[in-house]
Amino acid sequence: MSIGVARDERSRTAMALRRILGDRPPVAILDDTPQRLRACAAGLGVAILPCLPADTTPGLCRVAELPEEMDEDAFLVIHEDLAASRPVRAVAEALAALFRRERTALMGEVSPR
Repeated sequence: MSIGVARDERSRTAMALRRILGDRPPVAILDDTPQRLRACAAGLGVAILPCLPADTTPGLCRVAELPEEMDEDAFLVIHEDLAASRPVRAVAEALAALFRRERTALMGEVSPR
């Protein structure tokens, strides 16, 4: 049983799920990551989830490695009118530091279990 995503069937996520599970229809279509995480943790089926929340959710384990094309970059975008604002810069720098510090967990390179 799988939990699908409500995206275009040609999306990277939908294609990766099909490669892993074949053409079996999903038991649920949930495009919201927290909902997919809760459904998977409740035993509804397997799902494609971000590594960090999935790896730290009790009862979940990885059953397949995702294809390389599922890797996504994260961008922090600030409107040019706010880029010089001290509070905005402080938040941006804190977020960048957090992403650097948690890189291995965000990339799924090290499972905490």
